[in-house]
Amino acid sequence: MTNIIIKTLAGLFTFFLFAFPAEAQTDLKRDILFMCQKEFDGRHPGSKGDSIVQNWVEERFKSIGLTPLSGNSYRQPFEVTDSYYFDATLRFEQKLKPANIIGVKKGDSDSFILVVAHYDHLKPNKEAGLIYPGANDNASGVAMMLRLAGNFSAIQTSSTLIFIAFGAEEMGCKGSEYFVENLPMDKDKIKMVVNLDMLGNLKNNTLYYSDPRPFNNLFAEIKMNCPELKLEEYDCGRSDHFYFWENNIPNTSISTGFDSGIIHTPMDREERIDYEGMEKIGSFLKRLIIMIDDIKV
Repeated sequence: MTNIIIKTLAGLFTFFLFAFPAEAQTDLKRDILFMCQKEFDGRHPGSKGDSIVQNWVEERFKSIGLTPLSGNSYRQPFEVTDSYYFDATLRFEQKLKPANIIGVKKGDSDSFILVVAHYDHLKPNKEAGLIYPGANDNASGVAMMLRLAGNFSAIQTSSTLIFIAFGAEEMGCKGSEYFVENLPMDKDKIKMVVNLDMLGNLKNNTLYYSDPRPFNNLFAEIKMNCPELKLEEYDCGRSDHFYFWENNIPNTSISTGFDSGIIHTPMDREERIDYEGMEKIGSFLKRLIIMIDDIKV
């Protein structure tokens, strides 16, 4: 097993929260409101909203100063099949072409830290007139990813930071599956994948994370020195970290938990988002990425 040597500089593991500017909360709200527009039909793959959000994320990456992973394109297109069955009989099948949107902030070494979040959500129930806005799931994760990308645009890191908005997560993590199957870098060079999924409902200041091996010691140290948040390890099931985990690439998924009765319903609206909680989470994530970057593998 790879030996993890953690720097012993005095105070490295004294966890403190970075203050974000006052307008940061407004930026989070602005981004979540944009993604949850009724006209976007839930941002499901193949919808107008899905396409608009892809373009929007790409433009945001450009404005932040992120560069494409390769060539001139921020997009990694892939294909999925949308099928509809009734009485166990296939009634409808359609090929869709969503895309992963990828932006890069170059570091000083050949290692990588990936910060990822899915931008898609669910198809509306037109017969019942129901639209699923997906504010917490997962406009909150994308908004946080964009804020972190903006933060780190002004911070020099050893690792190259790759920010990815994955498509078609709600169809079985198809975007992240395709990315892992077509990794554009040596997987041994990926120091950590940090997946952001549902960050908008912080209850009792409890933030959940999935198995962070081989960084268990780091998370244990953070738990002891994080007064603003209660950090608990949990099994978050399938999200966009899953195929990294399946391929032995270090990863963790960060979440405020599954908001039962709200997630995947029309009730997952912007006005339910806990922005004060997201401020705490954003500060935690910024420090977490810096600490992962400081670790020598």
